[in-house]
Amino acid sequence: MKKLLFQFYTDTYPSVFDTVVGYDGGADHVIGHGGISP
Repeated sequence: MKKLLFQFYTDTYPSVFDTVVGYDGGADHVIGHGGISP
């Protein structure tokens, strides 16, 4: 089974660093989405 990591950010763009850490942590796919309103 694939490991998916969804990251939601209130900033305009998702963090590249967080994406790299997600892959380094064992996720198979990292999906970052920016511009989310709380």
